[in-house]
Amino acid sequence: MITFNTDPDKNDTIVSEIEILSVDLEKEIVEIKNNSGKDVEMKGWKIISTEGNQSYAFSSFILKANSTVYITSGKDAKEDGLSYLKWTTGYIWNNSGDTAELYDSKENLILRHFEVRFVSRED
Repeated sequence: MITFNTDPDKNDTIVSEIEILSVDLEKEIVEIKNNSGKDVEMKGWKIISTEGNQSYAFSSFILKANSTVYITSGKDAKEDGLSYLKWTTGYIWNNSGDTAELYDSKENLILRHFEVRFVSRED
């Protein structure tokens, strides 16, 4: 979990905690949680899949206090404008392992989340 200032230009410092809870490589879902008691304007924020350097930029979206948003991609991608946002119907995440990076609207790296899929080997 990373603590950061969402608007350093304001005199009143707003501190929020944003966390990537998970990246489901096969289902193509990124789960992001706002653990703070304040809403966070996500416009201009972005998520990057480092394996293919694909980028999702948030349009005008407010991540409500203590809420979760799911960024979806792939054939089952969906959007409801509240808790599900559609990145693309194309496949983004490398199923054997990938890293998601979250950047704020000022291009600051907020956090990096590595996800790896473990495959059992049959002898």
